[in-house]
Amino acid sequence: MKWIKNNGRRRETDIWGRWLGHVPSIRRAFAKMIDDDPLLYNETASVGVLASAASRARLLALPEYIAVKRGNGRGRPHKNGRCDLWLGDPVSHKSWAFEFKQIFCPANPRTGTIAAALDRAMDDIHKVHPLEADRRFGGLFVSGYEHCVLSDGAIERIEALAKSACFACRFEGGAQPVYLILKEY
Repeated sequence: MKWIKNNGRRRETDIWGRWLGHVPSIRRAFAKMIDDDPLLYNETASVGVLASAASRARLLALPEYIAVKRGNGRGRPHKNGRCDLWLGDPVSHKSWAFEFKQIFCPANPRTGTIAAALDRAMDDIHKVHPLEADRRFGGLFVSGYEHCVLSDGAIERIEALAKSACFACRFEGGAQPVYLILKEY
């Protein structure tokens, strides 16, 4: 895992560095066992990889849990919904809620396409009740299609968007690099 953007003064940098640092070895383990890359399936599989990595980092993880969310319409009443991932650190007693999106890009995606997917994740995390976790983040997994290598221009656009977020990293260890961009709500 290679950080593209982080704030070294924030508690998350150390905790999440341990957490996300396990993702490449999980990708390699899947490749060795089933000759496939779980980060190139879909959002649910990718969140599962993050939950597995959290366990290896001695964090608590709860994927696809029932959460209180804002409803649609006037007055925005609360209702039960699902949140993609809750993460907790039993040492610091800090917690985070995440909503993710995942996009598979052609060789040369438009910046607006990538940014719109991150905006959708931010819309989803906005609906999660603030009491669900200490902090809430929208996240985006970005990669090329399974056999489609991203162009240098595409990588530059992805990394430029990543630098505008709170945290972003690039995962190796699989069929191709996968980017994770996290923005705090």
